[in-house]
Amino acid sequence: MLVPATRGSLQQINEFLAEGKMVASMEHPRIVSFISVAWDSLSDICVLLELMDGDVA
Repeated sequence: MLVPATRGSLQQINEFLAEGKMVASMEHPRIVSFISVAWDSLSDICVLLELMDGDVA
């Protein structure tokens, strides 16, 4: 999800979408899977990823 401070920047939105495309192209047992991209508006975009069990700490 884009942080509020970057939501107004078209460059940041494009970079976020490019990162989503990169994640979508990856396939490996140790990388969470890309599910989809969702948005309500151009400035409210999120990338949905597979739920990872366990603790990341």
